[in-house]
Amino acid sequence: MGTWWRAYRRDGRDGLATRKGRPGPAELITPEDRVTLFTAMADYPRRSC
Repeated sequence: MGTWWRAYRRDGRDGLATRKGRPGPAELITPEDRVTLFTAMADYPRRSC
């Protein structure tokens, strides 16, 4: 999760669009929870690095 969050903070939604998943188990969150998470991330103010 931390890698995805850093990609979002650095590049916004475009950073998430280019991220590849890693091999392993299926998603641990539901599609509904994913929407909630992405909405919260979009509402979080990005800091300049």
